[in-house]
Amino acid sequence: MEYIIETKKLRKQFGMSVAVDDISLHVERGSIYGFLGENGARKTTTIRMLTRLIEPTSGEVFLLGEHLEKNYPSIFSKIGTIIETPGLYENLSARDNLRICCMYMGVQDDGRIERTLTTVGLEHTGKKKFKDFPLGMKQRLGIARALVHDPELLILDEPTNGLDPSGIKEIRQLLKRLCEEDGKTILISSHILSEIQQLATHIGIIHNGKLLAENRLSRLEDGFEQYTDVKVDDAEAVQTFMQDRIEQLQSQVLSPQQLRIHSPIENTATLNKWVYQIQVFAKMCVMHAMLIPIASFFAIRWKSLKVVVLVVCTAIFLSFLNKSEWYPWIGPYLLSSNEGSMVKHFDISIAWFSLSLTFIVGLFLSIWSYQRRG
Repeated sequence: MEYIIETKKLRKQFGMSVAVDDISLHVERGSIYGFLGENGARKTTTIRMLTRLIEPTSGEVFLLGEHLEKNYPSIFSKIGTIIETPGLYENLSARDNLRICCMYMGVQDDGRIERTLTTVGLEHTGKKKFKDFPLGMKQRLGIARALVHDPELLILDEPTNGLDPSGIKEIRQLLKRLCEEDGKTILISSHILSEIQQLATHIGIIHNGKLLAENRLSRLEDGFEQYTDVKVDDAEAVQTFMQDRIEQLQSQVLSPQQLRIHSPIENTATLNKWVYQIQVFAKMCVMHAMLIPIASFFAIRWKSLKVVVLVVCTAIFLSFLNKSEWYPWIGPYLLSSNEGSMVKHFDISIAWFSLSLTFIVGLFLSIWSYQRRG
């Protein structure tokens, strides 16, 4: 097996403090290696040793099968890096920044700049200065700078830091394309597990400077219990509702407001939507049930059918306001999901049933009150 990055007992001490403790990494050629760890786990310190920005206290580093110390700095003509933030000129355009990079990297191919900008989706930026780029474009230009000399290996230190979900998705798609279509090997560090799961083929987990685990992502996932924790208003009610409608659901109530689902959940966004709809549905049933005694009270108090009709029409009106998203708390269940929501039809029928019941009971009580008066 060919390793494009390999370290042997890599160690870094600052005085008496051990920052990185005998780490041995193995990054296979053609893989996306997710270097995962919380903030302060020493991911950046390790990467700085890989790129020789700092020297290790002990241990060895091999890049592209060559010993780093014996092939420095020539080895970096085959490596592209982003360490923390892209180092680019604020007052220059994307093309001018890459042109300077080509000069000091010795790249003579003028078409390489345009091809690289097209690869990262920045071919239409024109003369716009780097300082005027939004954060996502700055990160993509940083990746372009790392790519412009066509390296075999990319080392990226948290390239999605600070990006919104749309920007993170763009970077993820770009890196996958670079690996699958261009054959690049990528080491990417991150503290976000969900992003590494969606991107990496291999993973190394670092904690307090120690490598806890390293393997293919699929093998690591097989060795750990998978579950989803959900915070809700009433965990037992949500559990009962979901168990009635999802076959073979395995779940556990951890607290009155926390539910743990052991069954595989492929799309947590859909799960959140389901739970939200269930809870709103429960609140709406309570609200409509409250309308019955309210309507009855007014019917007896003022002996007026008009008041009952007004109360019921108000409930219907508030529910329909949600269709224009003017009243987001009241009736989201009326807009059932077309993406497989388990309450797609159930919630609508119950909603109209509760409204109808309110009207019928109120009407009955009004007639009864008129009869008593007579």
